[in-house]
Amino acid sequence: MLDAYKGPHTAQQYPQAFLAGYKGLLMTDGYAAWRTLEGPTHFSCLAHSRRTFVDAFKGMKKPGGRAAHALEYFKALYQVETLAKGDLPEGETRVDYTFRLRQQHSVPLLESFRKWLDELAPQILPESLLGKAISYTRNQWTFLSRYVNDGRAPIDNNVIERLWIRIHRRSYPRDGIMQGTHESAVA
Repeated sequence: MLDAYKGPHTAQQYPQAFLAGYKGLLMTDGYAAWRTLEGPTHFSCLAHSRRTFVDAFKGMKKPGGRAAHALEYFKALYQVETLAKGDLPEGETRVDYTFRLRQQHSVPLLESFRKWLDELAPQILPESLLGKAISYTRNQWTFLSRYVNDGRAPIDNNVIERLWIRIHRRSYPRDGIMQGTHESAVA
């Protein structure tokens, strides 16, 4: 997993140099420079998408609504991940169990969510918070939903982001969490 925050060090040349020849799983945000890499299997962080809907929900004048409905999809998808971390059935590996649960539960949820997003998109102002959340999610869909096809792939990169923030807070206590940094966290 790789997580980098935008700045002068995330131009296309840096991912190319940093990950030249890499052929594994690569989870990133929606920044296009990462997609220029040809070797890795690309994934997007579902938590990044979820956060856009959280922002839309916080910006709503009335509780509930469409942003809340989107957050219910995310809640259900994360419940599958919680289940996958539970006790393993006898004779099944963690990777196989995770893959099976995702195929049984997450794939239908994602299909329903995508259909709902596609139906909703033309009804929402594109520049609204909800419109931006829908657009981001639809634009990243291939990479956001790809995790269900690999039991090794995480649903998000929250573990790395939390680690990055902890390191940053210790290393750059006066800068605030994101200001003035161009570091990447790699695991």
